Amino acid sequence: MLDKLPKMVAKWKPILGEEFDLGIGLNTGTARVGNTGTIRKFKYGPLGTTVNLASRVQGATKHFKARLIITGQTKAAIEDSFATGDSARSGWSTSRRKSSSRTGPGRPTGLGGASARLR
Repeated sequence: MLDKLPKMVAKWKPILGEEFDLGIGLNTGTARVGNTGTIRKFKYGPLGTTVNLASRVQGATKHFKARLIITGQTKAAIEDSFATGDSARSGWSTSRRKSSSRTGPGRPTGLGGASARLR
């Protein structure tokens, strides 16, 4: 998705009148999926703390000017098959790094933007 973003921006910029960007937040864990609501108004979708954390991490991509941020749980799950970067390589400042990028369950870890690739 990140590799195709420049081509998509070039295609849609004349239509939208401005450029756009993409932020992805990933978290790994158990989630419930199903219907919520009433007979008149219901919604099918994912639920739970795993999904909530992924949503919050995705929201943090704008603040940190990163296209992709993963949690420590996701990093632990993919460490051997995906090249990940630390907070210094992703451009986070030292003051933010101390409070925001410590690895561990539920804590965000930068991937170095769109440069991460499968090995």
